Amino acid sequence: MTSKNKETKISSRGPLALLLIAILFGLGLSCKEKQKNLEKTNNATAQRWTKERINAWYENQTWLVGANFVPSSAINQLEMWQDDTFDTLKIDKELSWAHDLGFNTMRVFLHDLLWEQDAQGFIKRAERYLEIADRHQIKTMFVLLDDVWDPNPKLGKQHEPNPHVHNSGWVQSPGHEVLVDSTQYKKLEHYVKGVLNHFKDDPRVIIWDLYNEPGNPNSNSYGELEPENKEIHSLRLLKKVYQWAREVNPSQPLSIDVWTSVNKELNEMSDIDKFAFENSDVINFHCYANAEATAQMVERLSTANRPLFCTEYMARSVNSTFQDILPIFKKHKVASYSWGFVSGKSQTIYPWDSWQKEYTAEPELWFHDVLREDGSPYKEEEVSFIQSITDDAEILVDAELGDWDRHHYLFGLSDPWKLKGKDQTHFDYVVTPEHFYFYFKTMDATPTKITYVNERSLLPADRVELFFSSDKELTEYYGAEMTPKGEVLDFKASFPRNIDHGWDFKTLTLATKDIEGGYIVEGSISRKELESFGIQNECYMGVFRADFHGGKKVNWYTKTIPDSPKADFHIPSAFSKVSLNE
Repeated sequence: MTSKNKETKISSRGPLALLLIAILFGLGLSCKEKQKNLEKTNNATAQRWTKERINAWYENQTWLVGANFVPSSAINQLEMWQDDTFDTLKIDKELSWAHDLGFNTMRVFLHDLLWEQDAQGFIKRAERYLEIADRHQIKTMFVLLDDVWDPNPKLGKQHEPNPHVHNSGWVQSPGHEVLVDSTQYKKLEHYVKGVLNHFKDDPRVIIWDLYNEPGNPNSNSYGELEPENKEIHSLRLLKKVYQWAREVNPSQPLSIDVWTSVNKELNEMSDIDKFAFENSDVINFHCYANAEATAQMVERLSTANRPLFCTEYMARSVNSTFQDILPIFKKHKVASYSWGFVSGKSQTIYPWDSWQKEYTAEPELWFHDVLREDGSPYKEEEVSFIQSITDDAEILVDAELGDWDRHHYLFGLSDPWKLKGKDQTHFDYVVTPEHFYFYFKTMDATPTKITYVNERSLLPADRVELFFSSDKELTEYYGAEMTPKGEVLDFKASFPRNIDHGWDFKTLTLATKDIEGGYIVEGSISRKELESFGIQNECYMGVFRADFHGGKKVNWYTKTIPDSPKADFHIPSAFSKVSLNE
């Protein structure tokens, strides 16, 4: 009955009614179509960067090395950024020290309450920070949210540090109350999108870390104050934050921390780590572990075929040290952010167990941090190492040859005695203020096997050779004859052939590698040792190779053909003058 009445009413209106219905129906379709188009647009901007895009981006970046930064005058993010404690003088001084170390990037934590308190003022201070960092040639990774330490952050004056306790004042963002109440996520969306929109095309910001250690239960510190099933709340928020960030679609890559998977296979990751691994543009991970475990983690994560960013490492008491870890990261071009820089109110020179164990004085072994408040190093040798490995001119001796451009490049050593031609040896050297670096990449189809007894047992071995003299007459000269296995026959000599095989180089460092059809020998000698030989800005150098074919059959190759009817590299004409200027 009702249906018939409706039909009667419609038909009684005639053509006008039909026209109206058509218009309304069309508008409905139009709105739906617009919504679909909007969803398509959002989906288009919410895509993870392709491997091709992110790797092309990373190709244009230098090796990124730095630290997690908070000025020594701040106990946490709020004290760093609030207007009355924003210490630009301290920030400027400490970032200048970072630049002097060779650091070119810093990871810096923000906080949602700062946006809620005074968004305009907060952005203004963040701009000021970036101005200072940029002046010191330091790129910034901003961290938007954080699930670590105190779950009850409060604006205003922050409390003084608890004596001798690691990170006794660091605060989470958002706090417990907001994390568990999704009705408050709208204000987090305003914060996340507001910051991202403002800096989304700022070249001083190199990358974004959306959420530090989501789901961290803080069991050894604030565990009793944490919500039940925190990881469920954190994953829910994490997915929202990721969506908001993709909707902004900044020009910089987005990342989330893989932080619980140091010793786990990829298929054993937690739900949070899996989400981070599968959605980050770069693979952002934390690894407080020794060199072996760190190298294994790098190998596992490398299967993603994306750039790797280790945004937390370096805890000395667990053997995560600069000397052990940075060579691994440099070899694989892993962007590296140690925890802690200048010792101060965060008190991260104390270990994590300072929450359970009482400390009454500065620990003999610092847990984190590099410098004291006056800028002096905790360990001189550590700072020297950092400066050396971050020096663009310094080369990592690892037989991978990843650091080499062509400097004094040579292809082919000559055998003028038997073959009357050249081999396929690549040789190069480069000089820095600290070292003389070199490498040989040699093709050898007839490798010989030698049982090492002593240096003299290397005489019938395949090898490459470098000789040095401060003068053309070879009043004194020094030689290193190096096998594909890194064994060395070195000596001190004077012309003619007064050779002391009991003498050894003190600073010769080698790395070797077998390659298809040959081998690589890469090495370095300190400039100070060469200077002790009287070698300063130039010297006379011989570059040679011995290729044995079993027994005594051998071909001898040389860079400079000597004035001799048979192979003899211990005469002045086998040497040529070279420059050692940087």
